[in-house]
Amino acid sequence: MKTTNQNEKNGKERMISSLDKALSAKEKAFFVAYILTIPWIFWLPLFYVAALIRTYPSSPNFYGLWLSPKILTVAYALSGMSLINHPHILRERMQRSGVHGYKPGEPQREKLAQNILLVSSLVMILISCYDAAGREVEVPGIAYAAGSTMIVISLILVSWVFRANSYGSKVVYKQEGQELITSGPYAFVRHPMYTFFTSFFLGMPLMLGSYYGIVPSLLVVLSLMWRTYHEEDFLMEEFDDRYRTYRSNVPW
Repeated sequence: MKTTNQNEKNGKERMISSLDKALSAKEKAFFVAYILTIPWIFWLPLFYVAALIRTYPSSPNFYGLWLSPKILTVAYALSGMSLINHPHILRERMQRSGVHGYKPGEPQREKLAQNILLVSSLVMILISCYDAAGREVEVPGIAYAAGSTMIVISLILVSWVFRANSYGSKVVYKQEGQELITSGPYAFVRHPMYTFFTSFFLGMPLMLGSYYGIVPSLLVVLSLMWRTYHEEDFLMEEFDDRYRTYRSNVPW
């Protein structure tokens, strides 16, 4: 049993070490291609299909539909390039399974939170595109500019979170060697990733050219806030007095 545990530990250490190796030219090329194409092969078709529900049998054609992938490309490029020298973070972002190659156990509340976030995000996109595609008068340019700016700034700030905290994950769970992060954006707010993504979700309806989409985007923000309570419980359990001290120093 002791030998087995030691082998597992050594295996995890080797995997962690492999994550820290400098990116190869092939990996860099793949990552650059990924961040430059994902707005066009994922977001644009998603927006198009959502808008098609309103315009069928005609094809949707509104300003926000073609503006959004351009803005997202800029946002992804600026945030992604800031991570190019952080191979550990990038490899973990690109992994489909859990950190270090294993799928972590997810409590039911965490699964529920993820499902609510997914559904509310899709509803926000559907309503935003449905509204924008059928508008007789488009929203003013200031609305497009505000939404686009919120999107770009949001993703740049999220990349700052990843640089400060390589343990950041879409799933709340204990990771090998995890430490309590109190520097960078964590010196100002306890859950900076959720805070910065709030700007992303509130900005998306405006970028698409919709006011009605702001209503479901508020539901997305509420689902993010709900996840912070789960994360607080996890951090209290893992770091106890250290997290109590940190929470007293950073109240938000």
